[in-house]
Amino acid sequence: MPEVLRDLAIVFHTLSSLQLKNVPAYERAEDPTFVLQNNIPLDTKNYLTSQLAKPLARIFEPNLGDRAEKILVEGEHTRVRTVVQSEVGGLAAFTKKSATCLGCKSVLPKMESENAVCKHCEPKLHEIFAPR
Repeated sequence: MPEVLRDLAIVFHTLSSLQLKNVPAYERAEDPTFVLQNNIPLDTKNYLTSQLAKPLARIFEPNLGDRAEKILVEGEHTRVRTVVQSEVGGLAAFTKKSATCLGCKSVLPKMESENAVCKHCEPKLHEIFAPR
C-alpha cells in the first residue's frame, strides 16, 4: 500500500453519474485499502476544494494576488479526468496479459515468458538492446 494511504483512516470516493450529487460525506467515505483493492476512483475535486485550496492560496497569494485560490482551483489545468477500467466485466473478461518479444513483438510461449526475446531473436540480442 502506498505510504500516503497508510496514514489515512478514510478516503472519499467519487459517485457515479446515476447517484445523487448532494450525498452526505459519510456515504462517500471508505476504507483506503478497500478503495485500492477495488480500483474505486478518489474524489479529487473534493480534496482540492476542501483541503488544498486555502493553504495553497496562502502560499501563492503574494505572487497571484487576491484571485490566487480561484486561479489554482479552477481552470483547464484542473480538468483532467481518469477513467478507471474494470478488471471484471466488459471485454476484460476475454483478455489476458502475455509477454511479447522485444525484437519482433510476437507473443512468447509460457516456457519463454521470463525471457526478453523469443528463440528466433536470440542471435540478434545485442542488436535489439544496443539502440535502447
